[in-house]
Amino acid sequence: MDFSQRFAAGADLEFFHNGRKVLDPVSFEVLRALSTTSSIQDAVHLSGVPYRSAWEYIKNSTTALGLDIVSGRSGGHGGGQTTLTPAGRALLGLYGSVQQEKDGLLARINRQLDRDWIFLAKGEARIRQRDETSETILRG
Repeated sequence: MDFSQRFAAGADLEFFHNGRKVLDPVSFEVLRALSTTSSIQDAVHLSGVPYRSAWEYIKNSTTALGLDIVSGRSGGHGGGQTTLTPAGRALLGLYGSVQQEKDGLLARINRQLDRDWIFLAKGEARIRQRDETSETILRG
């Protein structure tokens, strides 16, 4: 048995409000990109999320919260602009903070899993070896 294989836990962070999804890792990336670009076109390019999907994420978050998380002006001379509202910036900051906490918790859990995995894997190897020895004795 290869004891070097890592056994790990993982989790995606999702925010809900009144049972409706507000933010998940993909929509977070869209908002984070938007916070640095002030352009939905540039944000979708940075996040890798299709334009239509990005607007769906924004619309769903806005509807779920009952708050505008972006504000914008249409294109024209000089192009349009889409920026995060104060509520959008707060949501982005809160998600980032909780994400850091989650990552720290998962790191602690995974350190424990590493220790437990080695113990379990070695125990399984000893049990398998004992069973093979017992089987040989019984056949012998």
